[in-house]
Amino acid sequence: MRLTDITIRTLKSPAAGAVIFYDDFIAGFGIRVSEGGTKSFILTHGPRRERETLGRVGVVSLHDARTEAKRRLAEYTLGKERARTKAWDTEVAEYLAEVAAKRKPRTHQSYKYALDRQIEF
Repeated sequence: MRLTDITIRTLKSPAAGAVIFYDDFIAGFGIRVSEGGTKSFILTHGPRRERETLGRVGVVSLHDARTEAKRRLAEYTLGKERARTKAWDTEVAEYLAEVAAKRKPRTHQSYKYALDRQIEF
């Protein structure tokens, strides 16, 4: 579907959930329409099909959203921005540090035990 200001205004909200309408000209660029009628510009990219919101319709114009989508796709293609992934050990350590700060020592010990068993396949 070719996204224009007129077609965006005529998009109807679904009865339940959300529907995405993709643009014909920019791969992965589209509009998500929720059941409440909220419309947001989105960009889906990468081999894992990560989806990110660029902004709400009305707050961000179609032209600005398209420009931002092109810029981000160029960055991903050129490798300027890498995926924000961390190693399992790093994530576990950060999570356990957060648990230690907010929970009782016994809870921290139980979580650590469970996560240590999870690592051993």
